[in-house]
Amino acid sequence: DQVETIFMRLFEEVGYVITGEVELMVDDLAFRLAPGDSFAFQSERPHHYRNLGAEPAAIFWVNTPPTF
Repeated sequence: DQVETIFMRLFEEVGYVITGEVELMVDDLAFRLAPGDSFAFQSERPHHYRNLGAEPAAIFWVNTPPTF
C-alpha cells in the first residue's frame, strides 16, 4: 500500500513528467499525467500525487522559492 501525504505550501510548483504515469490531485481535481505532460499550481492548494504504474515514475519538479 502507498501512503498518501497531502502537502500545502505558500508558493508555486511546476513539473514535467519524464517517465511513467502519475495521478496528480489538486484540490478535488484529478489529473492523469504521462511522459511529456506538464503542470503548474499554487502550492497552498491541497495536493498529492501517486504513481499509477508498476515502474518508477520520474518528474522534473520545481518549487519556488526553493523549499529545501
